[in-house]
Amino acid sequence: MRIEESAAGKSRLSLTPVIDVVFLLLLFFMLASTFTRFANVEIGLAGKAVRPASENQMPLVLISVKKGSRYAVNGQPVALDEMQAALSSAAVDGKARLVIRPSEDALAEDIVRAVEQSQASKLGPVIMMR
Repeated sequence: MRIEESAAGKSRLSLTPVIDVVFLLLLFFMLASTFTRFANVEIGLAGKAVRPASENQMPLVLISVKKGSRYAVNGQPVALDEMQAALSSAAVDGKARLVIRPSEDALAEDIVRAVEQSQASKLGPVIMMR
């Protein structure tokens, strides 16, 4: 009895399904990822820039940031939601240079919240100190 070999002994692998799978994976990852812009906050570093003469006459308001979401404006403890009112009362003629001084154990989240509140008060430039 003779067994015949099949004519398709060596079949070629088609790349079309592989390309389809790659495109589906690419589409999935593009749709699953987030395309968001993170908010940026502009702050000045103390001693790094030359200030105009009008800014030199502005009073300084010190904002302290401590561990545990504790804040102080010119040494007086304030809650985060009361910070803008405290900054406005510490400013002279609605203008002040706001100096943020975080403690070494302050969380970055608390520091950013203080910077956002300072910028929202629109009293003047915000400066970060060590």
